Amino acid sequence: MKLTIHEIFEQWQKALQAEISTLKDKGGSSVHIRHGKMISSHKDEYIYVFYTSSDVYLVEGAAVRIKYNEEDYLGEIISVEGNQLIVTLATYIGKTVSDLELSTEPWRLIEALLTRLDEASNDQQKLRQVSKLLRGNAAVNHHQQHAETPLKEVVNRSLYNDTTYVWGPPGTGKTFTLSRVIVQNYVKGQKILVLTHSNAALDVVMLAVTNFLSERGRWKTGDIIRYGMSRDEQVIAHDSLLSSTIAEQIHHQIRDRKMVITEQKDYVKEKIEAKQHVPIQSVTSLQTELEGYRSELTEAEKEVILRARVIGVTLTKAAVDKQIFDRNYDLIVIDEASMAYVPQIAFAATLGKRIVVCGDFQQLPPIALSDNLYVNRWLKEDIFRKTNIVTTLEQQGKHPNLFMLTKQRRMHPDISAFSNVEMYQSNISDHLTVKKRAIIARKKPYPGDAMIFIDSSYFQAFAMKDEIYESRFNLITACLALHHIFVAYRNGHKSIGYVTPYRAQARIISTWLNERMPLSKLAEGTTITAATIHKFQGSERDFMIFDIVDSNGQLTAGQLLTNKQSSRLVNVAVTRAKGKLLTIADQPFIKSKVGKDKAISKLLNHMHKKNHKQSHDNIVASLTDERGSKQLTWYRNNEVNDILLKDISNANKRIMISVPQLHNYHNQLWPVLKDLSNKLVITIITEEPEQIPLQSYHLVQKRVLQPFVIIDERIIWAIAHTDIQVAAKMNAPQTVRLLLKYLNIPLAKRNQMQVRETILLHHPTISLKNYISTWHYCYVCNHQQSSFINEEGRIILECKHCYSKRVLSDKILAKYLQYIDARCKQCHSKLNEEMKNGQAAIYCSTCKVYYDAKRLW
Repeated sequence: MKLTIHEIFEQWQKALQAEISTLKDKGGSSVHIRHGKMISSHKDEYIYVFYTSSDVYLVEGAAVRIKYNEEDYLGEIISVEGNQLIVTLATYIGKTVSDLELSTEPWRLIEALLTRLDEASNDQQKLRQVSKLLRGNAAVNHHQQHAETPLKEVVNRSLYNDTTYVWGPPGTGKTFTLSRVIVQNYVKGQKILVLTHSNAALDVVMLAVTNFLSERGRWKTGDIIRYGMSRDEQVIAHDSLLSSTIAEQIHHQIRDRKMVITEQKDYVKEKIEAKQHVPIQSVTSLQTELEGYRSELTEAEKEVILRARVIGVTLTKAAVDKQIFDRNYDLIVIDEASMAYVPQIAFAATLGKRIVVCGDFQQLPPIALSDNLYVNRWLKEDIFRKTNIVTTLEQQGKHPNLFMLTKQRRMHPDISAFSNVEMYQSNISDHLTVKKRAIIARKKPYPGDAMIFIDSSYFQAFAMKDEIYESRFNLITACLALHHIFVAYRNGHKSIGYVTPYRAQARIISTWLNERMPLSKLAEGTTITAATIHKFQGSERDFMIFDIVDSNGQLTAGQLLTNKQSSRLVNVAVTRAKGKLLTIADQPFIKSKVGKDKAISKLLNHMHKKNHKQSHDNIVASLTDERGSKQLTWYRNNEVNDILLKDISNANKRIMISVPQLHNYHNQLWPVLKDLSNKLVITIITEEPEQIPLQSYHLVQKRVLQPFVIIDERIIWAIAHTDIQVAAKMNAPQTVRLLLKYLNIPLAKRNQMQVRETILLHHPTISLKNYISTWHYCYVCNHQQSSFINEEGRIILECKHCYSKRVLSDKILAKYLQYIDARCKQCHSKLNEEMKNGQAAIYCSTCKVYYDAKRLW
C-alpha cells in the first residue's frame, strides 16, 4: 500500500522516537577511559584528568556521563588534548580511578531532527520538496544530448533538475565531481549548502573546492566557509576557510581570548605532566574563558554565515543550528548519502530548490540500534533503496534521475578486480593512472604483490569472545597483522590502515599501536590507523590489512560476515586500499561455515584462483626473517623453547599459562614452573586440571582454546601451532591488560594459590558455568542468564536481556551439586553448599574442608 507524505512523516517520527529511547537505555556512544586522577576540587566540583587508548573526537564544553563501579556520574568536558581529557564532575569518585566508560548523549541530535521534521510537516512547500525527493522520478530538465564528459553531465543535471542522484563506487571521483558541481553553481551566483554524514568527509569536499578556486585565483574570503568543528590539519591551517577563523580575523578580541585559553591549557597540562597539584582557580578560570570565548565566537560566526554563498556543515549540525536551517538555498549537495538516515536527507531537501544526492548503495548503510518496525524500515536502509532507484536499476539497467561514475582512480587493478565484478557487475573500469599503484605494490611486505591472502588456518588460530561485550578477537591474527604493519612502516609505506569487523580486535590493534608506535614516534607524514570497517568508510590508505578474525573456537561465523549487509561490509574493507591489500582469514573455517553466495566466500575464492594466496613457507619466512618491532617478534620452533623458558625464568611476579591440551606443551616447561612455584604466582587456565604436573598453582578452570603464556602482565607469548612450530612474543603491558579483561581472568594473589587436588570423585558432566547458562533463568525477566568472574573473584550471574546482575547464591550452587552428584575425592561423601565469607562455597562435612565454587565454574 502506497503511503501518503503525512503517513511517511508519522512513521519517521515513530522511528526516531524509538531510536531515541534505545539510545537512552544503552547510555549513548561510549569510550573507554583510564588512569583517572583528581587534580583539583572546590566545593561541589571535582576536576579529573583521564586518558583514552587513542585520540577521541569530543567537543569541549559537552555534557558527558561517566560510568564507574556500576554508577553513573554527570560531568562536562573542559579540555581535550590528543588522548588526554580534563573533566569536571559534581561528585567525588576517588583520588585515582581506572577502567571507566565515558558516554555522550547522541539522542539530542535526533531530537533536533524530530523538531525540524515536525516544522516541515506543517509547511506545504517543504512537503512538496520531500515528495519530489522520495518519488525518485523527478522531471528530467537538463539537455539530454551526449555530454562531453561525465563531469559535465552531472553539472548540467545539478543546474536544471530538481533532484539528481549520483552513484559513486569507491575511487570513482565522488569528491572531484561534487567539488566541480559546487564550483560551477557558485560561479553562476547560486547559494549552496554542502552536507555530509561525517566531519572528515566534509573536510575533504570543502578542501577540494578551496584548492580548485585558489589555484585559479578565484578564491574570495568569506564566500566559501566550513562551519563547525574540524580536526583536519589543512582545514585548521587555512587562513580563511573555517568560519571561526574568519570570525577571529574580524573580531580581534576573540583571537586574543583564544590565546589566553591556550596559555591556560598549557599551564594545566604542564602541572599534570609534572604530577603537581592544579589550583582550582586555574581550572575555574579556564572554564570561564571557554564559556566567554564560545559565546563571542557564536555571535561573530553569525555574521560570517550570513555573508557566505557556499556553506559546508554536517547533517547533524544543520538540524540543530538555526543559522543553517533558517536559510534558503538554491542547491543542496549531500555526500555520503548512503550512510545518512532517510529522514535526515528529507530534512535537507526542505532547505533548497534543488538537491544532489551522492553515495554508494553497495557500501555500508545507516546504523541504528533499535529493533523496531519503523526503525528497520526507515533508519537502516539508504535513500537509494527507499526511493526504489535500486529496484528500477536492477529491473531496467538504468534510472533517469541516477548518474553512475564508472572510472576508478584509487586501487591497483588486482585489488579493484574483485569489487568491480562482484559488486558493480563489471560496470567499473580502471583509469590509466592506477598503473602508478605498482610503486606501492613493489614495497615489502611481499614485494610485487598488490593482493595478498594469508590463511590463518596454517597457524591453528582460535577466535575468542570478549566476555563483556561479546565481540570477537583473535590473538594470532592480531600478531600477524601487527607484524605486517611494522614491516610496511619500516619499508616506506606512508599511510597504513587496518580494518576488521570486530570492535574488540580493532581495540587490541589500536592499543598496541598507541603503546608501541604512537604518532609522536612515527616518521613525519606517516599515518597508521586501526578501526572497525564501519569507521573506515570514506577513507583510503596505501597499504591496508583486512583481518576477518573468525576462526576455530566459534561454532558459527559472525553475523557481520553472513547477514544481508555483509557484502557491503566486505566491499568497504577491500576498496580502502590503493596499492596493497593483505587479507587474513581462516579459509577452511569460512568454507565450512559460510555459504558460497556470501561476499566473504567469494573474496577468498577469488584470491585463491588468482594465486594471491601465500604459501605457509613464504609467510613463516616473512614473519621470522623480516624481524618486526622489538616489542613484537615472531620465532621459529628451534628458537622458541630457549627464549620462552628464559623469559619465564626471569619473571618477577606472575606467570599465566593457557593450556588447552597439556600433551602439546614441551616437557621442559613444567620443571621450570615447578622450581618457580614457591616464588611466583602461577595461574593455569585449562579444562584438564587433573593432568597438570604441578603442586602449587592458581587454577582457572575454563575453556580457552588459544595457547598463550603471560609474564608479569607485560609479555605475552602467542603459541601459533600446538607443536610450537612458530610463536609470537609481544611486549606491551597495556595490550596484555586489555586481553586479560577480554578473557575475564582475575589476577591471582599469593594467598589465593591453590594446592593441586581434584575435589570431585567423578569428573562433572557439565561445568557450573554451562549449567547456569542452560538451566538458570533471570529472576527479573525470566530470560536465560550467563555468568562471569568479576575482579573480586566472585561468580556473577548476568542477564543479557535486562542487564540485571547478582552474585551466585547458595541455592543455585546446591542445585548444581545435586545435578552432578558431587562427591568428595577423599572420602566419597556428598558435597554440599555453604556460605563462607559472604560467598557460596562447596563444603565437605566429613573432611571439614571448604572449596571455592570457581573450581567447578
